[in-house]
Amino acid sequence: MTSYLAKLGLTPEPPSVQGLHRLHAAHVERVSYEIFEDQIGLPTSAEPDDVEKRIVHHRRGGNCYQLNLIFAKLLASLGYSVQLHRSDVRYTEDDLSPLRCTHVCLTVGPFPEDPDTRWLADVGLGDGLHQPLPLRVGDHRQGPFAYRLAPSPVVDGGWRFFHDPRGSVFSVDISPETSPAAEFVELHRARANLRPISAALRRHANGSDTLRALTLTRWMGEECETSRLSSRAEWFDALDGIFDVGLDDLSEHDRDRLWASLNSQQEQLDRFSWR
Repeated sequence: MTSYLAKLGLTPEPPSVQGLHRLHAAHVERVSYEIFEDQIGLPTSAEPDDVEKRIVHHRRGGNCYQLNLIFAKLLASLGYSVQLHRSDVRYTEDDLSPLRCTHVCLTVGPFPEDPDTRWLADVGLGDGLHQPLPLRVGDHRQGPFAYRLAPSPVVDGGWRFFHDPRGSVFSVDISPETSPAAEFVELHRARANLRPISAALRRHANGSDTLRALTLTRWMGEECETSRLSSRAEWFDALDGIFDVGLDDLSEHDRDRLWASLNSQQEQLDRFSWR
């Protein structure tokens, strides 16, 4: 985990609430959520050792399973008490279906300086948390985004994280049960090729950046800017410069296939927007 910690620009320190906040913020600012291989049929791994190589040596990010699993392993290696929880992303308010485990969240702690509090950590939601939240009912604000934690309406004893209305999802339901990392490694493998739109997302202290197909959306405070990336060079430059993702580990043939897929995906998004 040494090279991964260096990627975050941090050095080892004893577990603490403030240390957890520093680690969480550094990860979401320096490692993007991104899914590109799925759309061109290339397999990826959620094994933390493989994800570390992907992040450190190939300047890549990953999906929720990949990012939260490696973050959990880093926390454990530094002495944090960390648990993995089956979770489910919801895109609409009326989605009350049983938990499908489309996501994984972490709880961390408690800490000696605050023995009554555990913390919700999630570095795999893309434009979600910048820093962890105390696991208790209430409203929270981070930068321009307002969040809320409440009891889950679909999981007994579970939690529901409500994203800001401007976010990429409506909410996330979180099981109170803990699960082993191997379960999420397998879920990652089983869900390959089920994500229809290529995307990169990155959180920063004052907003977020989202690249979905060819559409770039940037939140800076209360200001939002949306643009269409019209050329291949412009798209790869944005991915590199804004999200720090180079895709240099993909062959030129696979980059050609991805560019063709991105254009097809954008056409689908445009048709959907007119319905």
